[in-house]
Amino acid sequence: MKVLIADDNLDVCNSLLGFFESIKDIDVCAVANNGIDAIKEIYKSKPNIVLLDVAMPKSDGIEVLKELKKNKDKFMPQIIMMSAIGQESILKEAFSLGASYYMVKPFKLSALEDRIRLISNNKIKTKEGNVIEGFDSKIAKNVMNIGVPTNILGYKYIVDVLKIMLNNTKHCLLSNIYCTVADKNFTTVQCVESAIRNAIFQAFKQNNANYNLLFSQEALNGDKKPTNSQFLTKLSEHIKVNFF
Repeated sequence: MKVLIADDNLDVCNSLLGFFESIKDIDVCAVANNGIDAIKEIYKSKPNIVLLDVAMPKSDGIEVLKELKKNKDKFMPQIIMMSAIGQESILKEAFSLGASYYMVKPFKLSALEDRIRLISNNKIKTKEGNVIEGFDSKIAKNVMNIGVPTNILGYKYIVDVLKIMLNNTKHCLLSNIYCTVADKNFTTVQCVESAIRNAIFQAFKQNNANYNLLFSQEALNGDKKPTNSQFLTKLSEHIKVNFF
């Protein structure tokens, strides 16, 4: 995997370079310290994934995304936004312009590697060479689209639960699925339930159009906020009907 780093903080760049040197299958093909150079290097090096900082001189990360989207027929890599700014408006704009993930600094480098591998593993090529979206990626995007922040633990647990729900043709008790997810992540069922509840609350607070479409009070029989069970069941049904 070819990765391009676009960040004006030299310490961050050096830290990332040092980290990726120890990973055999991830190669840093270029480093850019401002938005203008980032665009030039992206078209020159054609990386699989770009680690893109939001606040950069000359042209910020959002402007870089706008430029890439405008010329997406020319070349469009997968984008992981990196920023110390967790502002909801910036996050929404980044996703609308094609970013795959948004990671709030500081973050664990191991978590960044996980995001890179998730993006890489969920893109497959057809015989014609066209890239199509994988199973995990469809689930992840649907969770993001209803306003669940990707930088909280509940996001990962929701994706894990939905993968199990959508992979099983037979009905599975949610409590059993929680057990499976807890074992996979070396944690407790209570932690999984609590993290998912918090993630649902964050989406409820954002109250975006996609969330309202699925979880209106009418759809929930007058309830204001869905329970874990209501949330996961309705979202899995929505994904199954519309995307598979």
